[in-house]
Amino acid sequence: MQAQQLNKDIFETIYYHALKASSELAAKEGPYETYSGSPVSKGILQPVTWGVTPSSQWDWGALPDMIANNRVRNSLLVAPMPTASTSQILGNNKCFEPYTSNIYSHRVLSGEFVVVNKHLLHDLTEMGLWSPALKNQIIYEDGSVQKIPEIPDELKVIYKTVWEIKQKTLVDMVVDRGYYIDQSQSLNIHMDQPNFGKLTSLHFHAWSKGLKTGMYYLRSRAVADAIKFTVDTFILNEKSKIEDDESSKMPQMEKPKIEDDESSKMAQMVNEQWVQVAECLFLLRERSQTVMSSGEFLTRNLHSQLARSRRPYHPIVFVDLFSTHSPTLKPDITDGLKRLKCRTLIFVGEDSPFHSEAVHMTSKLDRRYSALVEVCDASNQCKPFEYVISSHINMGA
Repeated sequence: MQAQQLNKDIFETIYYHALKASSELAAKEGPYETYSGSPVSKGILQPVTWGVTPSSQWDWGALPDMIANNRVRNSLLVAPMPTASTSQILGNNKCFEPYTSNIYSHRVLSGEFVVVNKHLLHDLTEMGLWSPALKNQIIYEDGSVQKIPEIPDELKVIYKTVWEIKQKTLVDMVVDRGYYIDQSQSLNIHMDQPNFGKLTSLHFHAWSKGLKTGMYYLRSRAVADAIKFTVDTFILNEKSKIEDDESSKMPQMEKPKIEDDESSKMAQMVNEQWVQVAECLFLLRERSQTVMSSGEFLTRNLHSQLARSRRPYHPIVFVDLFSTHSPTLKPDITDGLKRLKCRTLIFVGEDSPFHSEAVHMTSKLDRRYSALVEVCDASNQCKPFEYVISSHINMGA
């Protein structure tokens, strides 16, 4: 309710002072050409057309007299627009919409950069809660804070994303603004899974309220979540061990390290080679037949290199194919992978400088994420990789 009242107060203030300034300008420069006969010339302002009474915070009683004497310089004054570019330049969220995500990437001609809800960042920093682990958890939750126990409930109420707010509530707020908008508003509707019934209901609700514009864009989300390659889930999984004194007393798995500079140089060379040719990556480890996602290793060893290279890398897949010996690839794996646009295969074996680190990374993975692995071709057609594993790959000793 506080947000809804503030919404009204803001746009009442904007409209009142826009009319007042336009009238003051008309006293010096004269009115616009077709002022005579217009609704404003007859004292019909926006609140009158909607049949609402403005609040008492501004002198609405004196404003019609001022306009009658001075007239107005502008025929139209207020029209909230999308502001997709200018909002980013000024460090604001676009338009009048709630945030679609509290952390997201913004792509422009010069590149791509990460945007964090600065208000949330400020509040979490003031409370001493902000950390790399918390950042990764917010990314993992698709920019939502609702399921993160470390974040207080009072912040969860404030920092709901647009996907977590009823769209009818947002439409009602658009109507409240409309009382003080003489043009119209760039209203976007956000629905997880839109259908005819939902849209019809929402449009009739907006129409019955007298809204001028029912919808600008309809935004929807994919039914299945994408793999979160940009999340450092190693940090995410280890955050309690780092931050909690009690858990730090529990046995820890020591992270294998590359021992000397020569090995480090070799690892860097392998990394750079991956950047040049990687389309599908496979990691080998012995004494297991498990298949699982290894997003951590991709993120830690490839993502930064790939980002710096500024080359498209649509069909990169990184899964674990474990065998007691080097795999014997049968002809059907080649055929199956060709259909998925995977032309380059790189196997990280036990002799690789990255093997010990890869083993450590993959040992931290939660098996329940294995079903999320997908292979996407250049046209963004994706298939679950588990299906490919069972259909086309046969590991042999």
